[in-house]
Amino acid sequence: MSWLARSLLAPSYRCFFRRAATSPIGPIAHATREPRLSSSSDALFGSAAASSAAASPAAAAAVGGQRLHFAVVRSQNGNLPVYTDLRNGRTNKRTILRKYTGDANALRAALREELKEQTGKDMEVFMYHGRMEVRGHHQDVLRNWLTRLGF
Repeated sequence: MSWLARSLLAPSYRCFFRRAATSPIGPIAHATREPRLSSSSDALFGSAAASSAAASPAAAAAVGGQRLHFAVVRSQNGNLPVYTDLRNGRTNKRTILRKYTGDANALRAALREELKEQTGKDMEVFMYHGRMEVRGHHQDVLRNWLTRLGF
């Protein structure tokens, strides 16, 4: 087919696809994925509509009987953002927590308290831009803790 024939047919293709994208009721709405944070963050940060919803009583009791001032967002696949990193020839192990919002210092303090309860050691939590790191392999401890908090 020559370039002239293609250019003459191109507008009809566009019209065909434009017509196919509409229905007698109106334009077809594309399926959008609701962010997972919307319901849990409203419950954690105290939205009036969600305060009667699924605010977990275990989450409130877990941090000194007060509401949490932080939230951890799951990935698009629904996984918790807890990762491990091996450095220096696989001799230096780090556990990394990402995708958190809210009061980072409250999260850091709660994380240190949970690690002290689980391991019996006072662990240092290193804060970097967008992530927190703990020395050692504590991925299961962090995932279980975040699940108990309702994230």
